[in-house]
Amino acid sequence: MGAKIKVDDTKWFLVGMGFRSSIDVTEGGADNGADGTNIKNDHMRLYTAAKVHKNISVEFNTEIASSDQDRFKIFDFWMQLLR
Repeated sequence: MGAKIKVDDTKWFLVGMGFRSSIDVTEGGADNGADGTNIKNDHMRLYTAAKVHKNISVEFNTEIASSDQDRFKIFDFWMQLLR
């Protein structure tokens, strides 16, 4: 899922998002013998890219994880210079 914002013919901004979740279902696994369902969001990623000049592109990607101690991570960042 994402959206692109076009400024002009040489400049644009793109943002996207993805997430992954999991479901655990247990029959009779609780202490009282009841069934249980556990739904959790494992992580969410935010993707951004932009062409800030006709010769310069940048990309910045992050992740927010529910199970990590470092909940917010920078995935990668890069800049491309064209001639």
